[in-house]
Amino acid sequence: MKETILKARKKNPERSVSLFYDQLIAKEKILPSQISYSTLLRFLKARGLLTNSPRKEGHRKRFAHEKVNALWQGDIMVGPYLKIEERKLKTYLVALIDDCSRIIPQAIFTRTDKFSAVKKVLSQGILKRGLPKLIYVDNAKVYRSDRLSFACASLGINLVHTKPYDSAAKGKIERFFLTVRKRFIPLLGEKELASLDN
Repeated sequence: MKETILKARKKNPERSVSLFYDQLIAKEKILPSQISYSTLLRFLKARGLLTNSPRKEGHRKRFAHEKVNALWQGDIMVGPYLKIEERKLKTYLVALIDDCSRIIPQAIFTRTDKFSAVKKVLSQGILKRGLPKLIYVDNAKVYRSDRLSFACASLGINLVHTKPYDSAAKGKIERFFLTVRKRFIPLLGEKELASLDN
């Protein structure tokens, strides 16, 4: 069993231990009754085979709104690259998360990080989940645009920006992106992405 685990880890060293464990079980290389997650974690840690953990920042107090739609956090992350006719094209994941429920009102992989993508995500999120009272975003140019400010003001939504260079202030959306990076995107590495429709 040790050889099986080490061989599989050598093929996928970048995957989080939780995703790696789930994949071993899904591919029937191990059974949950044979080895627990904590045992696998200790086994990999002893051999220096864990992925790098994100750097811990200063202490922050836990906070969440008590009502759904009181606050949505929004952000954009770089997604997987598409391979089209020998070219690599960048994609972006534009997403919103509800601060209270952690529900994702809308998230879309797109080829652009411009206002058109933010507009699409926001409008579809509102159609699905209703109007938020506040939208909390960073200081990226797209979130500082007059069009977004006007749209939010017209809908009675307060648009609030974080302090510059303070990504941890939007911890919930950053945690969602971390999950996407660790548990979804690594699974796409086994096939070539030819379009966003795959």
